Amino acid sequence: MNSAKKTTLDAAQLDELAAKVARKQTIDKGAVAEVGGSFIYPVGEGWEASQIKQDAAVLQVNSLSELDEALENTSADTLLVLASSGVSLDLVKAALGRHSQQKTVFIEHRRPAPVE
Repeated sequence: MNSAKKTTLDAAQLDELAAKVARKQTIDKGAVAEVGGSFIYPVGEGWEASQIKQDAAVLQVNSLSELDEALENTSADTLLVLASSGVSLDLVKAALGRHSQQKTVFIEHRRPAPVE
């Protein structure tokens, strides 16, 4: 007799799980930089970025001034710098150098155009 218990997840639980998987897979690929205990991870505009954007625990940043505000926010541990922000990796590193709080920062990048 099979005594395995069947577990079902509702939509919110599935979304939360997908966001955790996306974060873990991105982090497992490795950080591109570390500044003062904060780590920066690149994330392409694929499913991972889509899931990270839906994660309520991730603060999305769309400008350099928003990045500075987010780095001062003690309740924001994880940030996503959107590709549309125009904020480069060098600007993220410089901003992290100005702030003492440790953060996990995902920086979204556009995938290169396919070569024809």
